[in-house]
Amino acid sequence: MSESSVRIAAHQSRRRQAVGPVRAERKIRESSVRIAANQSRRRQYISATSAVGSPTTRQIRLSSALNAVTALTTTTIAINRIDGAYYLCARKLGVKGNALALLYALNDGRAHSQKQISEDWLIPKTTINTIVKEFTDIGYVTLLAGEHTKEKVISLTENGKAYVDRIMKSVYESEQQAIEQTLQQFSPEFVDAFACFSDLLCDEFQKRILK
Repeated sequence: MSESSVRIAAHQSRRRQAVGPVRAERKIRESSVRIAANQSRRRQYISATSAVGSPTTRQIRLSSALNAVTALTTTTIAINRIDGAYYLCARKLGVKGNALALLYALNDGRAHSQKQISEDWLIPKTTINTIVKEFTDIGYVTLLAGEHTKEKVISLTENGKAYVDRIMKSVYESEQQAIEQTLQQFSPEFVDAFACFSDLLCDEFQKRILK
């Protein structure tokens, strides 16, 4: 699974943080800048307040890496491509997309509650319940009493583990190759950054749309 269109770079220094290179027509003192991004089709502007408090405006030429809209669009497309790739793989493997997510979650060697899987993978509990019932009937999963909860937890049976190992082998190998190639080009910090973006985006959706 190649993400050749995605170029996300995060660079940090001790004194400042930046998302990418900035070229300014005039140098603006870092301590005096309050940034407010305004978009136009052809250029970006940054409004700044000078050290003495007088408002000034500087035209800043931003590279494509700094363009927030471009970065968001690229990231969104990448996320959808990843989702689409897993969906196509699930179909090819003869598994429903949500069922693949459930098997993925259970294959860490631990038992999980339906609530936990639902929250971690954003799959409705009713959907999880349906898949669990199907897998229980064919002997791939079993329900066990939870240690600290009344809710039963789900665990793979030996047949289930063999089934997951068989169908997930190519998925795991593809993921491993993709992440190794990515880490040859980018810092491992990109993983933390991507996870942070995911958490913040879910929080914002919850506050603005899903509340």
